[in-house]
Amino acid sequence: SLPPFYSALTALTSLDASAAALAGSLDATAAQLASLPQLSHLDLSNNGLNGTLPAVFSALTALTYLNLAGNNVTGPLPP
Repeated sequence: SLPPFYSALTALTSLDASAAALAGSLDATAAQLASLPQLSHLDLSNNGLNGTLPAVFSALTALTYLNLAGNNVTGPLPP
């Protein structure tokens, strides 16, 4: 998951954490992102994330770019 301070960056619009050695459940990382309402660009590619795509991504209404390539993420996009 991401370092805890990311949750406090509520005005953050872009986050590139590609190849950042993130590992574990995508749920834990996504929960941290829920507090970033202005996030429009998110790149978590080439990490060790796994699991299904959490519904919390649907709460990120400003998100226009999402890259999860190179992880083990499955399932449909949440509505």
